[in-house]
Amino acid sequence: MSLQTTLFTAVALAVAATTALYFAVVPSATATLGSLETIAESSDSRNESARKRIAKLYPKNSGAFTDGKATFYTISGPSAGRKLVLIHGISGTWATMPQVVSSLAANGFNVLTYDIYGRGYSAAPGIKYSGDDYARQLHDLMEHIGWKKASVMGYSLGGGVAATFADSHSDKVDDLLFVAPAGLMRDLPPAAKFLSTTILGSLISYTVGRRMISKRSRGNHNPIYINQPHMQLFCDVQDLNILLHPGFLRAYIATGLNGPVRNMDSVYARLGTKFGSRIFCLWGRHDTVCNFKEQALLFKSLVPQATFVEVDSGHYVFPDTCEKVLEPAVEFLNCRLA
Repeated sequence: MSLQTTLFTAVALAVAATTALYFAVVPSATATLGSLETIAESSDSRNESARKRIAKLYPKNSGAFTDGKATFYTISGPSAGRKLVLIHGISGTWATMPQVVSSLAANGFNVLTYDIYGRGYSAAPGIKYSGDDYARQLHDLMEHIGWKKASVMGYSLGGGVAATFADSHSDKVDDLLFVAPAGLMRDLPPAAKFLSTTILGSLISYTVGRRMISKRSRGNHNPIYINQPHMQLFCDVQDLNILLHPGFLRAYIATGLNGPVRNMDSVYARLGTKFGSRIFCLWGRHDTVCNFKEQALLFKSLVPQATFVEVDSGHYVFPDTCEKVLEPAVEFLNCRLA
């Protein structure tokens, strides 16, 4: 056998092996994947440890509705209170921060929290995970529970979702609150682009991606707070999504590619015109995820009438020290009500 033939055969075998591995580990973009509920209700003995972790850290104590794509939600606080929707970030659910929900409920708000698609107990449908997809999920949920209108607060990715929702359904939004919102970066970082848009990158993402995301997330928290009980809970519950949720990784990658995370200048500008002083935004000066130095200044130029609060914190200001967010946010809402 000639050297040329040997090389050709080796390349062909490598391509075949790579292709087989790709289709074995990378899920179809259109398939409906499972959720934490899939694992929690599984009878497979191999899932016993995962079932116990889910039952301990995120017990399912409320209902979900199904429109072909199940959405898990919880309503807390007095039913006669002012309605407020909370939208979480790309990796977590509000189960990571129960102190936020309980504090708002104690302040008299009727709080709707829900798991966005591909997280928590919500389904992971075969969709693009675009801003419109996430906005449609919230619209359908509000229709389901009979909420005609509410104030909306979005954190990180949740800010981009809130912006998209308010832009397309302004009639359903009272006041709009953002905490370190996504949507204003220019492009994905090179490493993220490689991992999500190339065959080799996809193989890396779907083999070691979950561990990479978990490690990076834990490493981004303020070391002053990371060992405190509330932060241990945050990280442990977040890891239920990152490490166990069958549809999380595909949703995470697709959201980075298609979701409300970049070049939303025109959306925020329209919100500034539509809502004006009905917008609140809080940002940590040391935020390098939704980069404060670049994106906060842009936000202020696009939404000049917003109440803008800077705090001495990074991107994880909400889980690290939620009081830094809730005190000015509640004051803003109470002033708006008055």
